[in-house]
Amino acid sequence: MTTDKLRFAIIGLDHWYTAIELAESMMDHPRIELVGIADSDIFRARQVAERIGLTEYTDDLHKYINDASVRAIGSFITVDRNPEIVIAAAKAGKSIVSVKPFANTLEEGSLIVEAIRSSGVVFVPAESRLRQSELSEYLKRPVDERQVGQAVSGTSR
Repeated sequence: MTTDKLRFAIIGLDHWYTAIELAESMMDHPRIELVGIADSDIFRARQVAERIGLTEYTDDLHKYINDASVRAIGSFITVDRNPEIVIAAAKAGKSIVSVKPFANTLEEGSLIVEAIRSSGVVFVPAESRLRQSELSEYLKRPVDERQVGQAVSGTSR
């Protein structure tokens, strides 16, 4: 088993509620190295980087995509810019955690899917990790075991 850490970068803080939480958890993860944060607002990038104890940040959204040592990115940019970032990352061979929805149109979504499939990288919607948490499983169990009536809606937040 390799002891190399997964080098990961955050691109965009527009979906800050997911991006910051993920960045904080990565700072303490023994198998992940959060390399840096890129955001078009350099002041916001610096503020978040300082908050979590990270020294690397930039306003160049493609810096970490072009960095061969970075193996995965989290795209938390606005949905209108997400296809550009995700497609560039896929073409660069980066695995991707992406905002959801990942595109505004079917055409943009199809271009993303095509880029992911042709590159063979891993693509995960950011919100998926919430659905696989211990809390989510705990809350889902009574529904699955029919201990409660028919569920029409729910959330674990």
